[in-house]
Amino acid sequence: MCSATGLLTTQTTDVKEGTTQVKIPVGKDWGSGAYVVATLRRPALDCRGLSACPARAIGLKWFGIDKKTRTLQVTLSPPAAGAPQHYVEDAGQSSAASTRARDAKIVVAAVDVGILKPHQLQTAGAG
Repeated sequence: MCSATGLLTTQTTDVKEGTTQVKIPVGKDWGSGAYVVATLRRPALDCRGLSACPARAIGLKWFGIDKKTRTLQVTLSPPAAGAPQHYVEDAGQSSAASTRARDAKIVVAAVDVGILKPHQLQTAGAG
């Protein structure tokens, strides 16, 4: 079972004694990663000589997803000055031609220097 903000996928696999690798197909909507929850069950077929039968085990592990294939390269070109509470058209551009890049939204937020100074925060290179 793979989970992030909800159940992403489940899979049942027979395993043999030792190490078993299970391939998990990653969905395009999985974000930056997910938790894998593995549950192992040994049925009570023949418990002779075993102290604990049937047996169960559970494991939980986070795995990250390669961000390079899910990251857009964006170039920002905001105007040198702008009016308060106005939209800036065409302030950014992506070099990717995918549908995901065409549908992306860029939000540019600006903070007045008068807000930064009382809090002793530095500007990001603005005059």
